[in-house]
Amino acid sequence: MGYPEKTSGFSLIAVTVWTILDPRHSYLLDLVHFSEDVPLLRGAAYLMIIVGTLTLLVGFVACCASTQKLRCPLVTLILFLLIISPAEIVIGSLAIAYRKKQ
Repeated sequence: MGYPEKTSGFSLIAVTVWTILDPRHSYLLDLVHFSEDVPLLRGAAYLMIIVGTLTLLVGFVACCASTQKLRCPLVTLILFLLIISPAEIVIGSLAIAYRKKQ
């Protein structure tokens, strides 16, 4: 698994877990301009945990597929990439769309 995949997966999971577990949410909410009563933030946080975990899983599958040179893991890798890429685009779009709402 390459360094960018590890970094993006671990950082996405770490920030999301921090968002969920921090009762104040003050620092992250100032970054995205949400108020604490917005339930969309919690849903987006859970979606980010799933996407971060899938990113780490994709990196692991890519490592195994490249060393073993097997077709099935490579097809699985492509399917994961087809799922993760739109999910990351949706998360980014929602963050931008709801950035100005308070």
